[in-house]
Amino acid sequence: MIDAALKLEAILTAENEALEGHDADAAVALLADKLAAAQALDPEQITPEQGTRLRELSVRNQMLLERALRVQGEIIGMVVRAARLMPAGPRYGAAGNTIPGDCRVALTRQA
Repeated sequence: MIDAALKLEAILTAENEALEGHDADAAVALLADKLAAAQALDPEQITPEQGTRLRELSVRNQMLLERALRVQGEIIGMVVRAARLMPAGPRYGAAGNTIPGDCRVALTRQA
C-alpha cells in the first residue's frame, strides 16, 4: 500500500503543476488515476512523512481546484455579459420578411 501513497503523491504533484499552469485538460486527465490511488491507500501503512506530504499536497490541490473553479466562473460570466451586449440578429416575421430591432420590439409590434 506504500506504493499507493507514492503514486498518489506523484499524481497530486502533477495535478497541482497542471493547475498552476492553468492546464485544465492535463488536470482532468489525472482524475481517474487520482481516485484509484486514493481508494487503494491503507492509512495504517502510510508513514508519518508520507501523511504529512499527502496532506500538504491535498491542501494545495484543494486551493488550486477552488481557484480554477472561480476563474472558470468568471470566464462564463464574461461570456454571458458579452452575449447580452451583442446586437440582435435579424428577425423574420410570418411572411418571411425581416423585422427590425430586437425580439422584444417584434413581439410588442405583433401583440
